[in-house]
Amino acid sequence: MKKKTILTGAVLLLLPGFLTAEPVKAPDVSLKLLQADRGSLKRWSELKGKAVVLEFWATWCGPCIEKFPRLTELAGKLADKPVQFIFVTDESLETTSAFLKLRPISAGWVAYGAKEAIAAFKVTGRPMTVLIDRSGYASGEVFTTELNEQVLEDLIAGKPVGRKTAPREGPARTLASAWLARS
Repeated sequence: MKKKTILTGAVLLLLPGFLTAEPVKAPDVSLKLLQADRGSLKRWSELKGKAVVLEFWATWCGPCIEKFPRLTELAGKLADKPVQFIFVTDESLETTSAFLKLRPISAGWVAYGAKEAIAAFKVTGRPMTVLIDRSGYASGEVFTTELNEQVLEDLIAGKPVGRKTAPREGPARTLASAWLARS
Protein backbone atom coordinates (compact mmCIF):
# COMPACT_ATOMS: atom_id res chain seq x y z
CA MET A 1 0.00 0.00 0.00
CA LYS A 2 2.85 2.39 0.79
CA LYS A 3 4.35 1.91 -2.71
CA LYS A 4 1.01 2.80 -4.31
CA THR A 5 0.77 5.99 -2.23
CA ILE A 6 4.29 7.03 -3.21
CA LEU A 7 3.62 6.32 -6.88
CA THR A 8 0.34 8.27 -6.79
CA GLY A 9 2.15 11.21 -5.17
CA ALA A 10 4.85 11.10 -7.85
CA VAL A 11 2.22 11.11 -10.59
CA LEU A 12 0.37 14.04 -9.02
CA LEU A 13 3.61 16.02 -8.70
CA LEU A 14 4.35 15.45 -12.39
CA LEU A 15 0.80 15.95 -13.60
CA PRO A 16 0.43 19.74 -13.23
CA GLY A 17 3.37 20.43 -15.56
CA PHE A 18 2.10 17.81 -17.94
CA LEU A 19 -1.37 19.30 -18.19
CA THR A 20 -0.37 22.94 -18.42
CA ALA A 21 2.17 22.60 -21.20
CA GLU A 22 2.28 25.64 -23.46
CA PRO A 23 0.70 25.19 -26.89
CA VAL A 24 3.09 23.59 -29.32
CA LYS A 25 3.15 24.28 -33.05
CA ALA A 26 2.30 21.04 -34.83
CA PRO A 27 5.38 19.78 -36.66
CA ASP A 28 5.18 20.41 -40.40
CA VAL A 29 5.43 17.06 -42.08
CA SER A 30 5.01 16.04 -45.67
CA LEU A 31 2.14 13.60 -46.21
CA LYS A 32 1.41 11.57 -49.34
CA LEU A 33 -2.36 11.49 -49.68
CA LEU A 34 -5.09 9.28 -51.09
CA GLN A 35 -8.75 10.29 -51.44
CA ALA A 36 -7.79 13.95 -51.35
CA ASP A 37 -8.14 16.98 -53.60
CA ARG A 38 -4.33 16.98 -53.78
CA GLY A 39 -1.57 14.36 -53.92
CA SER A 40 0.31 15.62 -50.90
CA LEU A 41 0.36 18.01 -47.99
CA LYS A 42 3.64 19.81 -47.26
CA ARG A 43 2.68 22.00 -44.28
CA TRP A 44 -0.36 22.81 -42.14
CA SER A 45 -0.68 26.29 -43.64
CA GLU A 46 -1.91 24.61 -46.84
CA LEU A 47 -5.13 23.75 -45.02
CA LYS A 48 -6.01 27.47 -44.80
CA GLY A 49 -7.59 27.75 -41.36
CA LYS A 50 -9.01 24.25 -40.99
CA ALA A 51 -8.88 22.30 -37.77
CA VAL A 52 -7.34 18.86 -38.27
CA VAL A 53 -8.09 15.48 -36.74
CA LEU A 54 -5.04 13.25 -37.21
CA GLU A 55 -5.96 9.62 -36.68
CA PHE A 56 -2.84 7.44 -36.50
CA TRP A 57 -3.72 3.88 -37.48
CA ALA A 58 -2.48 0.70 -39.16
CA THR A 59 -4.08 -2.04 -41.24
CA TRP A 60 -3.10 -4.61 -38.58
CA CYS A 61 -4.68 -2.61 -35.71
CA GLY A 62 -8.11 -3.98 -34.83
CA PRO A 63 -9.02 -1.13 -32.43
CA CYS A 64 -8.10 1.36 -35.17
CA ILE A 65 -10.45 -0.25 -37.66
CA GLU A 66 -13.26 -0.35 -35.09
CA LYS A 67 -13.04 3.48 -34.82
CA PHE A 68 -13.64 4.17 -38.52
CA PRO A 69 -17.48 4.11 -38.43
CA ARG A 70 -17.55 6.57 -35.51
CA LEU A 71 -15.10 8.90 -37.24
CA THR A 72 -17.04 8.65 -40.51
CA GLU A 73 -20.22 9.61 -38.66
CA LEU A 74 -18.52 12.64 -37.06
CA ALA A 75 -17.00 13.75 -40.34
CA GLY A 76 -20.42 13.56 -41.98
CA LYS A 77 -22.02 15.68 -39.25
CA LEU A 78 -19.31 18.33 -39.66
CA ALA A 79 -19.01 18.22 -43.46
CA ASP A 80 -19.86 21.93 -43.76
CA LYS A 81 -17.37 22.96 -41.05
CA PRO A 82 -13.66 23.86 -41.42
CA VAL A 83 -12.28 20.54 -40.19
CA GLN A 84 -10.19 17.96 -42.05
CA PHE A 85 -9.86 14.33 -40.99
CA ILE A 86 -6.56 12.71 -41.99
CA PHE A 87 -5.97 9.00 -41.36
CA VAL A 88 -2.20 8.53 -41.08
CA THR A 89 -0.37 5.23 -41.51
CA ASP A 90 3.28 4.44 -42.10
CA GLU A 91 2.40 1.50 -44.33
CA SER A 92 3.16 1.42 -48.06
CA LEU A 93 0.90 2.60 -50.86
CA GLU A 94 0.33 -1.02 -51.91
CA THR A 95 -0.66 -2.21 -48.42
CA THR A 96 -2.85 0.84 -47.78
CA SER A 97 -4.58 0.64 -51.18
CA ALA A 98 -5.28 -3.08 -50.78
CA PHE A 99 -6.79 -2.41 -47.34
CA LEU A 100 -8.96 0.45 -48.64
CA LYS A 101 -10.44 -1.85 -51.32
CA LEU A 102 -11.67 -4.17 -48.56
CA ARG A 103 -12.52 -1.55 -45.92
CA PRO A 104 -12.97 1.92 -47.39
CA ILE A 105 -12.37 4.97 -45.23
CA SER A 106 -14.79 7.63 -46.38
CA ALA A 107 -14.32 10.17 -43.58
CA GLY A 108 -11.36 12.06 -45.01
CA TRP A 109 -7.96 11.82 -46.50
CA VAL A 110 -5.65 8.85 -46.04
CA ALA A 111 -1.92 9.48 -45.66
CA TYR A 112 0.36 6.53 -46.37
CA GLY A 113 4.08 5.87 -45.93
CA ALA A 114 4.07 8.53 -43.21
CA LYS A 115 7.12 7.43 -41.22
CA GLU A 116 8.17 11.08 -40.83
CA ALA A 117 4.81 12.01 -39.29
CA ILE A 118 4.85 8.97 -36.98
CA ALA A 119 8.29 10.07 -35.73
CA ALA A 120 7.46 13.81 -35.57
CA PHE A 121 4.34 13.21 -33.47
CA LYS A 122 6.19 10.57 -31.42
CA VAL A 123 3.47 7.98 -31.98
CA THR A 124 4.16 5.02 -29.69
CA GLY A 125 0.87 3.18 -30.08
CA ARG A 126 -2.23 3.07 -32.23
CA PRO A 127 -4.89 4.19 -32.48
CA MET A 128 -3.85 7.68 -31.49
CA THR A 129 -5.87 10.82 -32.23
CA VAL A 130 -4.17 14.23 -32.27
CA LEU A 131 -6.14 17.45 -32.69
CA ILE A 132 -4.61 20.45 -34.43
CA ASP A 133 -6.34 23.80 -34.15
CA ARG A 134 -6.98 26.21 -37.02
CA SER A 135 -3.75 28.08 -36.23
CA GLY A 136 -1.65 24.94 -36.64
CA TYR A 137 -1.08 24.25 -32.94
CA ALA A 138 -1.36 20.75 -31.47
CA SER A 139 -4.35 21.17 -29.19
CA GLY A 140 -3.99 17.77 -27.55
CA GLU A 141 -4.77 14.10 -27.74
CA VAL A 142 -8.14 12.46 -27.25
CA PHE A 143 -9.38 8.93 -27.10
CA THR A 144 -11.68 8.36 -30.06
CA THR A 145 -14.48 7.64 -27.58
CA GLU A 146 -14.02 11.21 -26.24
CA LEU A 147 -14.20 12.74 -29.70
CA ASN A 148 -17.64 14.17 -30.41
CA GLU A 149 -19.29 17.10 -32.18
CA GLN A 150 -18.83 19.43 -29.21
CA VAL A 151 -15.10 18.69 -28.93
CA LEU A 152 -14.67 19.39 -32.64
CA GLU A 153 -16.80 22.55 -32.49
CA ASP A 154 -14.58 23.73 -29.61
CA LEU A 155 -11.46 22.88 -31.62
CA ILE A 156 -12.77 24.86 -34.60
CA ALA A 157 -13.60 27.78 -32.27
CA GLY A 158 -10.06 27.77 -30.88
CA LYS A 159 -11.01 26.57 -27.41
CA PRO A 160 -8.63 24.20 -25.59
CA VAL A 161 -9.56 20.56 -26.09
CA GLY A 162 -7.98 17.19 -25.41
CA ARG A 163 -5.24 16.27 -23.00
CA LYS A 164 -2.23 18.50 -23.40
CA THR A 165 0.76 16.49 -24.41
CA ALA A 166 4.23 16.78 -23.00
CA PRO A 167 7.31 15.39 -24.67
CA ARG A 168 6.93 11.64 -24.94
CA GLU A 169 10.32 10.79 -23.50
CA GLY A 170 10.98 9.87 -19.91
CA PRO A 171 9.00 8.72 -16.91
CA ALA A 172 6.81 11.85 -16.64
CA ARG A 173 5.04 10.99 -19.88
CA THR A 174 4.65 7.33 -18.95
CA LEU A 175 3.36 8.01 -15.43
CA ALA A 176 1.03 10.80 -16.44
CA SER A 177 -0.39 8.76 -19.34
CA ALA A 178 -1.02 5.81 -17.07
CA TRP A 179 -2.74 8.05 -14.55
CA LEU A 180 -4.89 9.75 -17.19
CA ALA A 181 -5.88 6.39 -18.71
CA ARG A 182 -7.31 5.31 -15.35
CA SER A 183 -9.27 8.51 -14.67
